[in-house]
Amino acid sequence: MKMLKLLLRIIPFMLLVLTFTTSSRAQLSAGLRGGVHFAHMGTQNTVPDYKTTTAPGFAVLFHYAVNPLFSIQVEPGYAQWSTRISETQTAPNYIRDYTSRIFLNYIEIPALLQYKPHLRKLRALFSFGPEARFLAKPMHAKTKVIQYYNGQITDQLETEERYTGDLGVRKWDIGLVAGAGVAYPAGSFTILAEGRYHYGFTDIYGHRSGNSSSIYVRGISAHAGFLVPIGKKQN
Repeated sequence: MKMLKLLLRIIPFMLLVLTFTTSSRAQLSAGLRGGVHFAHMGTQNTVPDYKTTTAPGFAVLFHYAVNPLFSIQVEPGYAQWSTRISETQTAPNYIRDYTSRIFLNYIEIPALLQYKPHLRKLRALFSFGPEARFLAKPMHAKTKVIQYYNGQITDQLETEERYTGDLGVRKWDIGLVAGAGVAYPAGSFTILAEGRYHYGFTDIYGHRSGNSSSIYVRGISAHAGFLVPIGKKQN
């Protein structure tokens, strides 16, 4: 709860800077980015063993250059986080393979402070700030079970289910994101490439009655995108 209050103070502070900045170099830009997420779903439990999988994400970028080195960027968008659980049970002449891939679909809103020092023709890009995510649709899972006897498949089952209420996950999450990358000016465009680490603070299973495991949305992401100026620089 203390961390939540701290993050809720950071966002208004960044908006105040955005509102009252009077730099002659202030510049508003907009753009798009797309990329992939690699979730490792932070947990202290070893069972089940969550495997890293990839999932897509994209966002609209609203970028405000406070001065030549610092900017504020807000990125409302869509992000899918996915993980996989795999288990194998064995007995004499018998094997049972179980695989379930879990999908979490969020509306995600990072609010980032960016530092952009010059790096020859490029600009280095360092980002840090809070992010909030809201569940766009219920958690769903694709499950596949295969049974073998004497090396031959004797049964195979594939299912897809959606989970809501006490069987689903919390509808919101809040955390921090930090990233590093490069920005390349290309005429009127700025091309961006960045890697980020996402650290969720909310136990997405914490609302479940009698729940004994804690799961957090955490992982890395890789993005590429572009920005285009949408206003004239103020003199």
